[in-house]
Amino acid sequence: MLVRRVLRDEDSEDLHVLLDLSVAGVEADTRARNVERAVSCASTLLAHAAARGRRATVHFAGGVAGHLGT
Repeated sequence: MLVRRVLRDEDSEDLHVLLDLSVAGVEADTRARNVERAVSCASTLLAHAAARGRRATVHFAGGVAGHLGT
């Protein structure tokens, strides 16, 4: 099950996405589809932010990816 939680910081225009890819207790095919959907969602959010000139970052286990709004 994909879950979305939105936290809003009134002082910042930056977008931060926490991407949790730890999926347990499901078949490999289902897990792969869910991970692909989550990554696709995070990528869409980054593209949406970039189109509006906002900085955006995706945080995930082992790393971080993002852009400076360009």
